[in-house]
Amino acid sequence: MKQNRSKTKTVVRVIAFLLIVALVYGALTRLLTINNATEQQYIRSFYLEPKNSLDVMILGASETFTDYCAPLAWQHAGFTSYPLAVSAAQGTMYPSMLREAAKRQSPTVYVVEVNGFLYTEDERKELGKAATREWLDTLPLSRNKVQAINECVQGKRLSYYVPLLKYHDNWRKRDLIRNSLSLQQQARDAGYSYTKPFLSISMFLTETDEIPVRQQSLDDFNEQSLRTFCETARAQGIKNVLFARFPHRTVIENYDAVFAELEAVVHEYGYDFVNFDTQMDAIGLDPLNDFANAEHLNIFGAEKFTPYLADYLAQHYDLNTAHSQAVTDEWTRCAAFTQQMLPVCEDNTRRYTSERLDEFSAVFADCRWIKQNAAPFETLEGGCVFCCFTGRCCRSRPRRGQFRRACRRPKIPPRETAGSRAGRCGRRGRRCAARPCRCAARRCTRRGSPRRSRRRSLPGAAPAWTRGRCARTRRRNIPPGWRGRAPCRSWPSRAARS
Repeated sequence: MKQNRSKTKTVVRVIAFLLIVALVYGALTRLLTINNATEQQYIRSFYLEPKNSLDVMILGASETFTDYCAPLAWQHAGFTSYPLAVSAAQGTMYPSMLREAAKRQSPTVYVVEVNGFLYTEDERKELGKAATREWLDTLPLSRNKVQAINECVQGKRLSYYVPLLKYHDNWRKRDLIRNSLSLQQQARDAGYSYTKPFLSISMFLTETDEIPVRQQSLDDFNEQSLRTFCETARAQGIKNVLFARFPHRTVIENYDAVFAELEAVVHEYGYDFVNFDTQMDAIGLDPLNDFANAEHLNIFGAEKFTPYLADYLAQHYDLNTAHSQAVTDEWTRCAAFTQQMLPVCEDNTRRYTSERLDEFSAVFADCRWIKQNAAPFETLEGGCVFCCFTGRCCRSRPRRGQFRRACRRPKIPPRETAGSRAGRCGRRGRRCAARPCRCAARRCTRRGSPRRSRRRSLPGAAPAWTRGRCARTRRRNIPPGWRGRAPCRSWPSRAARS
């Protein structure tokens, strides 16, 4: 009897130990497996979308999230969409993308950008490994991941199954880890991606820029990858797949023959193909100003191409745009966020700042804070959005390189009605509710009145902040309506305030 009890205890201890080891390993893997934190977060944000809430899934490389903006398509045509993509993605990765998307979503149509099927052998060797790493290292452990590793990796595969073998040294890169954790936390706080995702490259082509000439072709390897994808789509029971060539400036030798061959293979499986390269005039694209480089559109090009693609999908496919109220509210907020984001992207592109702007960029941090802590801009009182920095209506365009923080009016009473809580200034006998206490020698005597001298007032509220001090560490001085969401900002100098 005792021996049986001893064996049971041993088994329980072994199981508990293995469970702890597994949890620690999983946590370390998630923490240290970082190669491109931003684009990895694009993939992770896909899993934040409610199941069966997307009407269109877009698969491909970086063109899908630079040329196309899902919230703009929602505003224009009313359907939901999401680009599940990786920069320089190879055609061998597309079947696993399709299977992963089909596990959570049941879209009406899949849009596949075909550039991944046109890489040369040298380009596949140069770009393929990094793209494959980015996709497979972010993909959650599942049967699909094991299958994807077998499809995409030739040679040694152990480090793909056990990523810590490759990334165990990342614990020394504190900034990299901090940035990755920050992006994940921002996404979790929001509950979804605000831009689904969208990346703006703040550049444009000039007449002196050299347009690359590529010897792309549908060679045996690419053709087999294309056929494998089509067979995978058939096996998944997917009827509507649109293979599309997004606008490029790249010159391809034997252009007509390459795309004629690709189109023939696609039609063989009963799917559709469209070449937007040949429709630039219809789209209204400027060959110079609307392209960030030969492969990607900038913000001006994306604002033209997105509605054009949305109209094409709405005309050729019966998109079901009926969604729950929760999904509708989410996409309304995303559209409002994107509308606040676009002017900054446009301004930076005109100035050719060479930045890569997305929802996680520092310039949009204030806008993210608003969306998480306040109602949509359209529902605010009087239609006016208050700026915490200036105390004025924020309908005016933000200053260059800066996005103003917009917020609700505080819920506390205005100054003139707050006298019941405020005491009198011990030196001048003045009601602190009528005017901020400027007494340098003494503090206000009664509890609930302002406690510090030389303070700047919040718009419509009692004084709260002093120059150069973080308000989050001074909660007793924050009015009730602002408690817990005051930014760490330094106010203007004393001379400027007077």
